[in-house]
Amino acid sequence: MSIVEDEVERLKMAELIAEINEEKAKRTHVRQMVAHQNSLKNDLSICSSRSDAKDTHRLLVWTQEYNKQFKALPRLDGDRDPSHAKVKALHQRIKIGRLPFPWARALCLENGVTYRINGNTSSWIAHKFPEMFNLALIMEMNFVAATLKEVQFIHAQFDAPLSSRSPAEVIKTWVTSFGIEIADRVVSPILSAIEMGYTGHKIREKENLPKKIDMLINHIDFFRWMRENVFSTYNKQTKSFTRICFLTFIHMLFHCPSHREKAVDFLRRTIFSNDFSHKAHDPCKMLHEQLLTTDAPSSDQEIPEFRQQLGWCILAWNAFTEEGTTNFKLKPGQPLPSVSGMSDEVRKSYAILLDPYIPPDKKSKKSAKNK
Repeated sequence: MSIVEDEVERLKMAELIAEINEEKAKRTHVRQMVAHQNSLKNDLSICSSRSDAKDTHRLLVWTQEYNKQFKALPRLDGDRDPSHAKVKALHQRIKIGRLPFPWARALCLENGVTYRINGNTSSWIAHKFPEMFNLALIMEMNFVAATLKEVQFIHAQFDAPLSSRSPAEVIKTWVTSFGIEIADRVVSPILSAIEMGYTGHKIREKENLPKKIDMLINHIDFFRWMRENVFSTYNKQTKSFTRICFLTFIHMLFHCPSHREKAVDFLRRTIFSNDFSHKAHDPCKMLHEQLLTTDAPSSDQEIPEFRQQLGWCILAWNAFTEEGTTNFKLKPGQPLPSVSGMSDEVRKSYAILLDPYIPPDKKSKKSAKNK
């Protein structure tokens, strides 16, 4: 056999090997897609509960025309824009042959509109780098929802492992799905405040996401009340009042239904103190100044400081409701004071109120304003 024939045979073999490897890659691609689909059956549990839904999921070959149509789908409130970090990570994922995340959409029967649920970043990259997606297999997921709210719930259930959303982004999507507009930097502290009140411990940053979502759903009426009556933005005026202890206190007042109207007045006067005229020893003004001149506890190691500041809030509230004098002195070794308007049954659910009060170390940090 001549050298030329040897070379031709070698090239044919190389082409055959390339075809075999390409076929293997496609099979692996399909297996990964099927694995994605199986995992979604569990993660998208809300979809399976809709008896009238006709959801369909399929594998298809990506084309530029398909990408153009998908990218043009309307987005939901709370959907994120492609960030540099996420584009870079997804770009790298595709370059090494891993699948992009599912491309999902949902038809809303209420208004006849089909919304993009997932795939915003993927479709953006495909638009910019079409050669990377040429003849690629993608998983298209199609959902049917009766109402727009149900579409938002489906969107919210594409959690971090499925769509590369951070826990904060997932929580934001859930809040939006309930039609509540509230600053991201207020939502997480509220969840920690609720947990702190009931257990005496904040939710860890690495706490599993389902627990946070479950807590959000169980307390959504509180979030709505907070948004409508107290405050929902994070700015210079509200910053000191997003500390965990004060938010725990707000949650406690929410569970004093007979005093709720009075609670709104007290909270707004305390937070926006400069907007009201006050007497010299007004409880709202005194609590406002007390919190502004004291650092917020930053960790579980500062539980004494947390309970001390929570105690101040309770004492000021009690003085406000009883038209008495505010005294910020707490009794060591005794539980925190009872909250005016709170039933004994509700009080027992707040572990943070029941333990004996231990004054914080005198070396406790103070803010520059207090020096």
